[in-house]
Amino acid sequence: MCDTLNELALLSECLQKRTTSVAYADKLIHQSIRFINGLGERPRTKVLAAENAISEGRLGTVVLTDNSKIVTINHQQFIRSLSNNLSHRMFTTASSRGAASQAQSDSDYVHLLAQLKVLERDNWPPAQIMPPGYGEVQVSELCQRFRLPTVSVINAFRDFVESTVDDATPAELRPLMNCTRLIPCSTAECERGFSQMNLIITPTRNRSLIERAAAASRKDPDPLWRFL
Repeated sequence: MCDTLNELALLSECLQKRTTSVAYADKLIHQSIRFINGLGERPRTKVLAAENAISEGRLGTVVLTDNSKIVTINHQQFIRSLSNNLSHRMFTTASSRGAASQAQSDSDYVHLLAQLKVLERDNWPPAQIMPPGYGEVQVSELCQRFRLPTVSVINAFRDFVESTVDDATPAELRPLMNCTRLIPCSTAECERGFSQMNLIITPTRNRSLIERAAAASRKDPDPLWRFL
């Protein structure tokens, strides 16, 4: 269980980054699923240490004894259950309260993922076999989705594909890039907002001096400027 928790912690930390895109997050989740599935066949460090402690009857200086009240976890069943839960919690394009079918939602997500992948160099095919007009259909569909000018963005995308500089993004392509980066990959940003709301005693909020409170109580047409 400790090995799986370490893997989930690593996945969670990566998904919390603001620079993580949907395509990269999907890749990370599939990597974690493959890693967890592999734990059933190739136990990691913590499982091997636990098995060694059981065989010796001692964990460090602590003597291990049998306890009938503690139920042993089925290792293989736990791995399968965790892997299935991760697979069922993949990204979706439908609301949890929506009427769309699961098959339609999965199909829409796969289609959206294919559109987003063309904007990341790591997902491109080698230059020797890249077909002419690669990704232009997906870019056009994204422009329609985000209501951006199609012609200028496609021309910028062609320059982006032919560019040899990794971080050279044409100016006309940046609005589309920014729109795709605004798609959240986790609830981390929302939780950051709640954390900021809980910061009550801070230099920014504790500025209610007597002069400002008195000014706010008077009939001032715009007293808020005094608090800035």
